[in-house]
Amino acid sequence: MKSHNIVLTFDDSSRENIKVAKILERYGSRGVFFLTTKYVEKEDALNIATFHEIGSHTHTHPRLDDLSVEAASSELTLSKKLLEEMSNSNIISFSYPYGRLNGQIKYLVKSAGYCFARTALVVPPYREIRDHYGIPVCLIDTQMTRKSYIYRVLKSLIDIDESNLKALPLYWKLGRGSPYRAMLDLARILSDQLDRRICAQMFVTIMHPSLIERYNAFQEFEEVVNLLSNVGEVRTFRDIQRATHTFGSNTAT
Repeated sequence: MKSHNIVLTFDDSSRENIKVAKILERYGSRGVFFLTTKYVEKEDALNIATFHEIGSHTHTHPRLDDLSVEAASSELTLSKKLLEEMSNSNIISFSYPYGRLNGQIKYLVKSAGYCFARTALVVPPYREIRDHYGIPVCLIDTQMTRKSYIYRVLKSLIDIDESNLKALPLYWKLGRGSPYRAMLDLARILSDQLDRRICAQMFVTIMHPSLIERYNAFQEFEEVVNLLSNVGEVRTFRDIQRATHTFGSNTAT
């Protein structure tokens, strides 16, 4: 039985969301699509929500920490209300635009009624969600052309010994060209590392369907999904909520 929790999240409202959703469905996998309500069609939101989880990415995609408390709160509550009307379901998850947040913003997210909020903070796979309003991630497609990011991931995940020294030269070729080619190469290493771990791990990703389209990387994306789904159970935040019965009980810090 696969014990790792793989959460595949997708940011922004774009026409490619439907195509990405259909690819996931071929693998029987559900994703979490964070939608910016000003730019999403009701039909698309309802279509995605039929099989996947949809969450809020605010109404206009601002840097929340640059706004007044009132304006930030409005972004959070309006987008939640609109998505619930579009999908006929309760919206429990949120993604911070640009990964920008602070203690005040986390408090507003919780006050708006969300139970989970995903950041853009990159960490190695972890045992459990300790802060439901500051959930970190393990892979981000937009950073796959930055060698400093790739180096941090490799350094934190690979135990240097004779059996995996061969992975180090990969660092030099990653970050060139398509971020999804780099992501696929890194996902191969990470999936191998996850497969060797006995204790269950959380592994959260951020991907952008518009970026997959820009680089014509649907094949690489599909291979990433296949790799990760083979080493863990692909779940949504709603799945995790049901499994753990932690209805947003963590407090913002």
